[in-house]
Amino acid sequence: MKRNGSRRNLTSNGRSTGRPPTPADHDPRGANAGLPPVLWTQKEAAKFLSVSPRYVRDSSMPKLLLPGTGPARRPLVRYDPRAVQDWYNLHSADQSEA
Repeated sequence: MKRNGSRRNLTSNGRSTGRPPTPADHDPRGANAGLPPVLWTQKEAAKFLSVSPRYVRDSSMPKLLLPGTGPARRPLVRYDPRAVQDWYNLHSADQSEA
């Protein structure tokens, strides 16, 4: 099975929904209660926010650095969907008050 490197949101039967994951997909009260949330890549967080990956990288959004396993041992940068939503809510409220 060829994998293009992007993580897709899957239905219960394993088929892609064709849309990026949303924080609602990771509701702890939902069907996946007790399982850890799926972390987003920079591209997935950018798609959710409708901004460029560079904006996400340069923003003050909380990032999770996971240990790298490649030869260079560079850390993997991931984003918690709930933290992305909270960051967006905080900064969109700042913009509406300005």
